Amino acid sequence: MGNDATFVNLSDVKARKVEWLWEPLIPIGMITILEGDPGLGKSFLSMHLASVVSKGRRLPDRCKLAKGNVLYISAEDDASYTTRPRIDAMGGDPSRIRVLNDWIEFNDGGLSILEAEIEEFGPDLIIIDPLVSFVPTEARGKDPAAIRGLLHRLTNMVADNDCAIVIVRHLTKMKQENALYQGGGTIDVIATARSALRLAADPDDPEKKVLAHLKHNIGPRGPSWVFSLVPSKRAGDIPVVKFSGRSDLTVDDLQGASGGAGPKPREAADDFLKRYLGDGSRKANDSYEAAKREGISKRTLDRAKQRLGVRSRQKTKTWYWSLDQG
Repeated sequence: MGNDATFVNLSDVKARKVEWLWEPLIPIGMITILEGDPGLGKSFLSMHLASVVSKGRRLPDRCKLAKGNVLYISAEDDASYTTRPRIDAMGGDPSRIRVLNDWIEFNDGGLSILEAEIEEFGPDLIIIDPLVSFVPTEARGKDPAAIRGLLHRLTNMVADNDCAIVIVRHLTKMKQENALYQGGGTIDVIATARSALRLAADPDDPEKKVLAHLKHNIGPRGPSWVFSLVPSKRAGDIPVVKFSGRSDLTVDDLQGASGGAGPKPREAADDFLKRYLGDGSRKANDSYEAAKREGISKRTLDRAKQRLGVRSRQKTKTWYWSLDQG
């Protein structure tokens, strides 16, 4: 006879459709990772999401949320001096947001406290910023099995309570060729997540931040979004998140721009055009296709075209590009 506590017949499993807090970036009942270098605005973006959920406002794709509760667990921001002023500046509802009042470690005892809080408060979104601060010291980077167990328990908590969870982490200093491996901690973190988001500076405009979809196991890859940190209308000295639309920059573009393997997207696009147009004019559409095969986006190529003064000419309804000025 089988062990029904560990295994179950698939016929007894109810098929379910994935539900979303922000489709297709943040699923409900599963782990989402938000990662990026320090100082780029991960915490600002996390608080922005908390504010949007607490007030039932619109996401960047114009989808309107119902008002919800948020459990905001931060090790890096003081609730009085940082979290509350920022949430107020962003127009959030602090009565729907609960924060840490004491220290907690994600050992068995701490996870039991967290589970009880989730069941009592009923959050629609949980934010942990950053995860590594709450991992028991003896398990950090040394005990993959303990990390897997912790993540498995977090997954069960959010699945049982139908809420979304966003786990924040920094990137490693050692640059990786594959963007999936750039995040800090063990590989189990990204492996357990069903969705992962990469935050980076726009390589052509560092004042702008790009949020790109790094991992998408349960749906299509979502578009990249651009936002800036601007002075609040409520509190002018506190920056708030302002989204300005979509970007065609990909995770690979951002990985290269951050100094990973290979040239930066800007340099790669400039070099491509010099090589591709070096022997004479080429069809514009062919140029885009060739650049795409080298991992260069249309937006990046268009900016390189402008920087290099590439000339566009139309012949019999077809556009051609050339580097010459004749």
